[in-house]
Amino acid sequence: MQKVLIFDDNEEILLVMEMILSDAGYSVFTRTDVNTVIQAVEETQPDVVIMDNNIPDHGGILASQQIKSKAEHQHIPIIFCTSSDRIKALAEQAKAQTSLNKPFDIDTLLDTVKACLA
Repeated sequence: MQKVLIFDDNEEILLVMEMILSDAGYSVFTRTDVNTVIQAVEETQPDVVIMDNNIPDHGGILASQQIKSKAEHQHIPIIFCTSSDRIKALAEQAKAQTSLNKPFDIDTLLDTVKACLA
């Protein structure tokens, strides 16, 4: 079973994403902050990470960069998730593979995760 690790401070969004992805057959782990981002990645060994931009305390860009700074985690695709008209630039700054604009629909979420895992 492929694993998805989601970082978002909005618990409702986490719940919705977790339900959608679990129903699609993924094992899902969630975190509401990025204080222990490396520890969370090492504990869960995700196949893909979904990272919110506006998340306490360091923010999604720095957290994504921290993941990618570790050689053993560079292969993990990151989906940068936010509601911004600058989402592509933010995702690039975060070293993410792709982005997911909020609000998103179920099919877009599933297609984005599937594309990152292909």
